[in-house]
Amino acid sequence: MLRTDLLELTPAVLTALANAGLVKRAQREVEQGRYGEPIVSEDGTLTVSSDDGAIATLPPGAGLDGSCTCGAAGICRHRLAAVLRYQAAAGLADGTQGAPTRSVTAPSALPSIDAAALTTLLDKRTLAAATRQRDGGYLATVRVADPDDDQPCAVELGTSTVRFLLGGDLRYARCDCIRRTACEHTALAVWALDAARPRLTEAPDLDQVLVAIGVTATVGEHSGDIRQLIGTVLSTGLAHTGPTLALRLAAARRHAERDGHTWIVHLLDRLGQLHAAIERRSARDVRADAADAAAGLIARSRASRRGALPASLVLGTEERGQTQLGQVRLVGLGAATRPGDEPGSCLVELLLVEPTSGTLLVARKDFAARETADGSDEARQVNGPAAAFRVLQRDVPVGVVATGSVVTNAAFRRPDRLVEFRTGGLRRTSVGTGGTGIDRFDAAGLVTEPSQITAAWSARPPRLLRPPLVTEDVVVVPIARGGETFYDPAEQQVALVAATPSGESLRVVTTFRDVAPGAPAALARFARQTTGGFVVGRASVVDGNVTITPTLLVGEVVVAPDLAPLDDGARAALAALPLGRARTAASSPMDDALNSAWSILGDMVVDGATGSSRWTDQARQVADRLRAVGLGRVAGRVDALVAAVAEQRWQPDPHVLADAWADAAIPVALGRER
Repeated sequence: MLRTDLLELTPAVLTALANAGLVKRAQREVEQGRYGEPIVSEDGTLTVSSDDGAIATLPPGAGLDGSCTCGAAGICRHRLAAVLRYQAAAGLADGTQGAPTRSVTAPSALPSIDAAALTTLLDKRTLAAATRQRDGGYLATVRVADPDDDQPCAVELGTSTVRFLLGGDLRYARCDCIRRTACEHTALAVWALDAARPRLTEAPDLDQVLVAIGVTATVGEHSGDIRQLIGTVLSTGLAHTGPTLALRLAAARRHAERDGHTWIVHLLDRLGQLHAAIERRSARDVRADAADAAAGLIARSRASRRGALPASLVLGTEERGQTQLGQVRLVGLGAATRPGDEPGSCLVELLLVEPTSGTLLVARKDFAARETADGSDEARQVNGPAAAFRVLQRDVPVGVVATGSVVTNAAFRRPDRLVEFRTGGLRRTSVGTGGTGIDRFDAAGLVTEPSQITAAWSARPPRLLRPPLVTEDVVVVPIARGGETFYDPAEQQVALVAATPSGESLRVVTTFRDVAPGAPAALARFARQTTGGFVVGRASVVDGNVTITPTLLVGEVVVAPDLAPLDDGARAALAALPLGRARTAASSPMDDALNSAWSILGDMVVDGATGSSRWTDQARQVADRLRAVGLGRVAGRVDALVAAVAEQRWQPDPHVLADAWADAAIPVALGRER
């Protein structure tokens, strides 16, 4: 009997099922001839013995979940070696006892799995839980397989990623949640494959597609609560609402959580965090974020009521709050810093990627200032270089994770791609140093070109409505060579005009900030290298031009700019740069008008409409500027908001003010995103 299921297990699949170290050791021992001839019984059971006395047995239908006399927990090297030895005997290694050089069949770009296979794999309780989530609705990104790079088909859900390592064989479907296999995410992924199939049939050149599964839900009874809440905030201001706002936010949050609207809960939490930052007199500028949160809440409520977009997209219906990941290896893609919520603190965002699936995640931690014996000013202010030596978790330094890797079973992933590391129980986290090996991420679809960024972003739904993923603007771009580099003393910026291997151009810009004093010098040093490299960071697109604020620079050295110190060498690198203007051209009058409008709208969220004579004068000036650039309809909505404020229409119905504010804020937000 021929065990074709074992013949199809490539080294990449075996590595995904176990780990690279075990597979390499098994390959080495097979090459050394330390395993006997494979024996296949009449019922298909494979038995292979090792010269150390261990006997591995792999019955049909069980995959690698057979047995071995070595007694190891989980998949051992003897079972991996049994597969490799069997493949060698079957002629998959050019007639030699070694690792296989080809597989029997290429993985299916989009595997087909029937309902019976799910029923066989999953128990009734797990299948029922998955069905409830499907009926509530969910989003999934389906990535087709790439046989050339040994990348299997994968489905990225809100809080986990499922990979179909061997096409439609569900025994080899692996999830990165704590259960790993036969979990409810597997069923959700299978249903996502079925939903994606028609679209991929119509457009076979696509390598991934976003699908929405489930019924369309409405925003629920809490829609009126949200308008009332935002109206109250606008009338009083985040800076003046006091502790009563926390009670209102908690009530709205309970309603949204009851209805399963994860993105509404997310935005309410953001509003609460901004209010807390103001209460603690944080140095963080919260006005733009506050406007984003308020506009997003109302825009999502309106869109779901009108049914223009799936509720799973705009509301996050039935997205699970968090999922515990199984043993997973995450590679650092650098870090970004900004002032924390406490005076003198520094918030660090660590960008991480799971390289086998290409899933991007972000870990956040706010590091408070620590007093020292001498009471120096530096002790009361934390910046990026100081935070690099702080720990993310027990004995896990931030700086090492940013440019190295972390192996953990203590990670919990949220739908917005934030990940939290916890302690307790049997949870363990360890770090490894060394290069990030970014070139490996090309196969996972992370490495891109500026033209691909602009094309993908132009097809996205508006920011106020799409899932608020903290990783959505993170990109990895290859750099073939540096170009013009200069320092703008007015903006305290270093700008690099770089070329990609295909000849496309992009800008890489870093700015001096108290929390990242060495970032500009790190880019200056990177620009001096003669070889190519990679830039990882958050991208922005203006008029088709891509600008990246780097979180990681990979070249002759690997450095996270926001964590780099401003030492003598860094100062020398800055001094050697020619002076220039960091922006290639002045912003357009339309951009200036829209940005001014967004600024005053954010002022209203923070300061409120009460006693707003100065605000109304500024708003009228902004409306005139909007008319001057041809945005008469938007200007009219700003005028209507000014009238609502002047006539105090928020008394006794705050939602009237919320509607007038949103009528102005939503088109301004859309115009700034164009």
